[in-house]
Amino acid sequence: MEKKFINLNYDKNFKKKICIGIDASNIRAGGGVTHLTELLKFKDFEKLNINKIVVWSGQETIKLLKKNKIISLRKSTSFESSIIKRIFWQIFILSKEIKKEKCDILFSPGGFYLGNFNPIVAMSQNLLPFSWREIIRFGVSLKTLRLYLLRISQTYTFNRANGIIFLSKFALKTVKKVTGNLKGSVILIPHGINEKFINLPRKQLNISSYSIKNNYKILYVSTISLYKHQWNVIEAVAKLRNKYGWPLELNIVGSVGDSLAIKKLKNSIALWDPERKWVKFNGPVSHELINKVYKKADLGIFASSCENMPNILIEMMAMGLPVACSNKGPMMEFLRQHGSYFNPESPKEIFHSLKNLIKNPKLRKKNSKNSYKIAKKYSWNQSSKATFNFLKNIA
Repeated sequence: MEKKFINLNYDKNFKKKICIGIDASNIRAGGGVTHLTELLKFKDFEKLNINKIVVWSGQETIKLLKKNKIISLRKSTSFESSIIKRIFWQIFILSKEIKKEKCDILFSPGGFYLGNFNPIVAMSQNLLPFSWREIIRFGVSLKTLRLYLLRISQTYTFNRANGIIFLSKFALKTVKKVTGNLKGSVILIPHGINEKFINLPRKQLNISSYSIKNNYKILYVSTISLYKHQWNVIEAVAKLRNKYGWPLELNIVGSVGDSLAIKKLKNSIALWDPERKWVKFNGPVSHELINKVYKKADLGIFASSCENMPNILIEMMAMGLPVACSNKGPMMEFLRQHGSYFNPESPKEIFHSLKNLIKNPKLRKKNSKNSYKIAKKYSWNQSSKATFNFLKNIA
């Protein structure tokens, strides 16, 4: 049975200087990169007796990080082409480098480490490998094989780790169904949110206040992937436009996660908006600029069926948007009763969820106000402090 870690406060009698190694070899995009960059912005390493942090990662991620007198960056391209090369690198190269740097502990935010160094702390950030329902969406493909290999490697890592960090109660419950009880110390440390996403909820207007020249803008930010269901959202918005004549605009923002998903997205646009009048597919927008996209929206929608901690949902909440949201995974754990929920695989349910919000400005006002208050509590400084306290105590 896993051990509970209770006391994360700084122990003034603990004088040993700690060196932390971070294996970020599989941190390349999305929430993982955001987490790593925000984590390393922490200012109080010396108060925790942490005098050195060594980060190993690929060249693109390294470019986003900043070294200083405590943080050292180690770039490598030897593991970037495949998971097999990464495993080889971890076992035969990284383990030696960790010892050479005299690290007291290794942190794996990517969730798997197959080398022989000890102690280690792993982090669960990707739930896809632990959901067969989601894995089989990708059929017979390299994506399916990769997720299966991650399932095996992360299960192995979590079962031998001295500590495991989870982002949500739902993630802990889901992972334990596969791994069984965990031997190491377990802690819940949700991600924080950057202050640029804190924006007071705006005034909610009646849908009659909008027109063809001033559309009511619905925003969906997420990777284009099979478990994100953008095509179902398009169908629901199309039927709302056709039935009520509302001047709705759907903005879809995100990078392409897999080829079948982008094909389904394009086919859906061709079917429901062949003249490209109201569906706007904008591709990816950098994390540095995405807050400006949120500011232009009137309503946020999040239709994912598999999440660990839905960072994009938290960002929409913090930006003061009323939210129509998937009822799957941990979404209710964060949005609570302040969203309009739907089954993301049902265009009919998405239709009704959006309709209830759009026609009711009072409900939108109440939901956005309450979800904004919740989102403001997520702090990167608190998340980082709790993480490094946990690492220090495990070490």
